[in-house]
Amino acid sequence: MDPSRNRTSDQLRPPDEGPKPHRCNARVEDVIQSLFAEGGFSKAKAAAGVAWRCIQSEPGQEPQDAYQTLTDPEKYLRPMVRKRVPLDFPEQPKTER
Repeated sequence: MDPSRNRTSDQLRPPDEGPKPHRCNARVEDVIQSLFAEGGFSKAKAAAGVAWRCIQSEPGQEPQDAYQTLTDPEKYLRPMVRKRVPLDFPEQPKTER
């Protein structure tokens, strides 16, 4: 059996570094937000075309076109960091039946 299969997620990646989003994640988010923005379908169609070109491009060769609705595309390209929260549940009072 492969010993790496028994590792926890903390052993595979530093705890302060979350999963890295796809390089075109901001383009896909732009398509989704464009669907609900004023101008709807026409903006979403333009955003979808740029997102498709991004997905088909080589890493580092992503299109530099303007985003349709996103104001902070870098937000969608940063690794997602989850805070560890201890699960301390208060003890339940015992009731007699």
